[in-house]
Amino acid sequence: MKKVFFIFSAVIQLTILPGPAVHAQDATPPAAISDLSAVAVYDQRTAVLTWTAPGDDGTTGNIPMDMTLSNLNYDIRYASSPILTEPDYQSAQQIPPDWSRILQILPVVPGTTVSYNVSVGASLPEDTTSFWFAIKTQDDSGNRSAISNSPRVDLQLVPPAAITDLSGSAVHDQKDITLAWTSPGNDGTSGNIQHGTYEIRFATIPISDDSGWQAAFKPSRLIDMKYFGFSQGNLLQRPITPGEQISVRSIMPSALTTLPINTTTYWFVVKTADDSGTWSALSNSPRVDLELVPPAAVTDLSAYAEGSKIILEWTAPGDDGTYGNISGGGYAVIYASSSFNGISLNIGAIGFSTNTVPGSVETFSRTKGQLQLDTTVYYFAVMARDEGGNYSAISNIVSLSLVSNDIIAPAKIESLSGTLNRQDSYNASATLMWTATGNDGGSGAISGGLYTFYYSTSGPLLTAADCQQAKNLYRYTQRSTDTVPGSTEQYTWSYLTISATAYWFAMTLADDYGNISDVSNSPEFGLASPPGIMDLAAVGADQSVFLSWTSPQTGWGYYQIKYSTAGAVTAQNWSSINTS
Repeated sequence: MKKVFFIFSAVIQLTILPGPAVHAQDATPPAAISDLSAVAVYDQRTAVLTWTAPGDDGTTGNIPMDMTLSNLNYDIRYASSPILTEPDYQSAQQIPPDWSRILQILPVVPGTTVSYNVSVGASLPEDTTSFWFAIKTQDDSGNRSAISNSPRVDLQLVPPAAITDLSGSAVHDQKDITLAWTSPGNDGTSGNIQHGTYEIRFATIPISDDSGWQAAFKPSRLIDMKYFGFSQGNLLQRPITPGEQISVRSIMPSALTTLPINTTTYWFVVKTADDSGTWSALSNSPRVDLELVPPAAVTDLSAYAEGSKIILEWTAPGDDGTYGNISGGGYAVIYASSSFNGISLNIGAIGFSTNTVPGSVETFSRTKGQLQLDTTVYYFAVMARDEGGNYSAISNIVSLSLVSNDIIAPAKIESLSGTLNRQDSYNASATLMWTATGNDGGSGAISGGLYTFYYSTSGPLLTAADCQQAKNLYRYTQRSTDTVPGSTEQYTWSYLTISATAYWFAMTLADDYGNISDVSNSPEFGLASPPGIMDLAAVGADQSVFLSWTSPQTGWGYYQIKYSTAGAVTAQNWSSINTS
């Protein structure tokens, strides 16, 4: 038996045993199978393959059973075109081994007829119905036969009938819709569907063909028929019978909120998949108009200043027009440096939640520095939102002039430091620390200031242009502050996507009038790697190798195992050798 050498780096996901040792004395592969045949199972994505078993050496000698994934005795593959050449075979889909069935056919005597059921099509388009198969046989020494013949099989699939009575109704004042339809059968209109699926999609225009289906919105998950309905609060597993009346509510409220504000008209369609995953044609596509009653528009918005602070006031509307308390709603305060008739909520807007009653006086305040808009005249508007996500029309627009004699920015922060640690396999957390500067250079307390933090993975952030580039990549965050010079401050920035091993951070400080300091020092933080494994042990048994070690760290990460049959694994050959 050859020696197998292992070494670890600290990125490992699973342990898979290497293949069997090579027996140099056996160089004769099994004969190629020449009589492979395939027959489809009615209305299933399954075919029965039959062939005559070759021998361990050509057509002689039994092939011993081998249950390691790296040494499949029969490597069965399928494709949507004939598998005739080695490139065809390598690009074809491999049938994963089912050991419960393999145990029934191995070991085999040469000349024995072998029969094996395979499932096909999971990785191919759902409308694929013709497949070609091929097999290679491997003996216990790793010798592989040539490619077998490649028979074609045409699946005999009978899809469920298309739904023709889909209907929808809106829940009053909610982005919530109830759909109803009559269930088809497993085969057309007959036969219970045991483990099928409904997929519902919607759009803001009618959906009449496959291109409309592909372009339509869809929920994050399908509706699994085997868990359809409820019984005393628990999911009820049962088949769906043809003609059964189906009703689904709250299927996609979160998806509806991604559409333009106050979109109220939608068209829906449904497809049905039967037990074999065969999909029906499109259903009819009913129109549903949401019954939304948004809050009334604010009409008395006013603005005034107290020093650097801008204060807005208005009278609260109701949940439905001017009636009803708003619970779980919110406001969007829109601001700009020039007048506007309408504006996207994604630009120059600050949103916040509210629970309020009609007629109450609402206030909102920010300092000029916190708004981060360098202008002397500001324009403001407000939009109200109810708990259903319905926004009011835009309010009256007010302007406010704010001129300041404070033109001295806070001093540059020179003491930024911190640490960077992994939160999990995908995210890191940075803890930043610094000494605060003042409102005017190094003196004066700041009330209503704003810290902005940035990071880079390509080098230090030294200039405002560097910080703007980080901002364009959404590698920034902000925090309001009231601080005094010389105070020690700290901020934890969590859920930074891990994309490198070195990160550079920087920050700026804006005072209450929006004067911004120069960019701070930009320290580099290294993302620590886990310690190496120092007690790896390997024990050979039969044609397997069992590995054991002490985990260096828990809570995140994965393992990567490499092996070699030609000498020790080293840092120099790590990237070029075998991965289990």
